[in-house]
Amino acid sequence: MVAHLGRHGSPVSAMSEPGAAVFVFAHQDDEVAAASRIAFEMRRGTEVFSVFLTDGGAPQIRDEESVAALGRLGVPRSHIFFPGSAIPIPDGELPLHLETALEHLEGVTAGIPIGAVYCL
Repeated sequence: MVAHLGRHGSPVSAMSEPGAAVFVFAHQDDEVAAASRIAFEMRRGTEVFSVFLTDGGAPQIRDEESVAALGRLGVPRSHIFFPGSAIPIPDGELPLHLETALEHLEGVTAGIPIGAVYCL
């Protein structure tokens, strides 16, 4: 299944299998565009994980804002990852660091029984 989410035109693909929903975002605040889908998955009882691939420009502030927004949707803090802030990958420079981002994405999602992946 492929659907469009948000106004950025990025396709969102979902594998229809049992398991967790993993939302992969370029930077903090993208979760706002996916909020309705995150809420839908939470209502279904799906475990939801979110991964942010850049530092968002001001990681100390932006990370906490995303934690707060996702927390309001019911996503536990332990299911929210910021490899882009830890590495760091500067906001706007993700295309220059795709291999590193992929390695860290694979690392933080290892062991999660993934049923759907949403990318924005």
